[in-house]
Amino acid sequence: MMAHVQDFTIYTSAQLSVVQGVNYGDPLLVNGELDLDDVYWLKTNAQPTRLTLQAEASSRRHRVAAHSAIGAIGAAVHLDSQVTLMSEARQTFDALIFVEVEPGEIKQVYLSAFSALQPDTDYRLIEIDCHVNPHKLAELSDPIFYPGKQITLADVRQ
Repeated sequence: MMAHVQDFTIYTSAQLSVVQGVNYGDPLLVNGELDLDDVYWLKTNAQPTRLTLQAEASSRRHRVAAHSAIGAIGAAVHLDSQVTLMSEARQTFDALIFVEVEPGEIKQVYLSAFSALQPDTDYRLIEIDCHVNPHKLAELSDPIFYPGKQITLADVRQ
């Protein structure tokens, strides 16, 4: 079967750190280590980057694809949790947390938000859901078309 490839706009754990709360001073953590009401700061120079994941059609396993801008090519990546953050302006942002792993250890934690986050902004963690519907990946995936990709229009033209 052919592998399915998706692009996600992400921030690394180092770009988000806790500035108030139980995990003060820590970067973005994984489910089980996250604490509600911790306040994360998106750093001033934080620039999102592209994480490209390849998923086998017959499984829920994901790996970093060869043309990903970040991550170790071929490394396993797991969908850890869905979180909701709230800005000081009381605007909420849903996001997915991905974890890149190598045997026995976490290599990187990534956050991919459903809408744009702003640098120099506090975000309070108000909800954590460790039972993420895999269909959320489709909602979050960047609609990027690579050279040679054919799409079908409503009138069936390509």
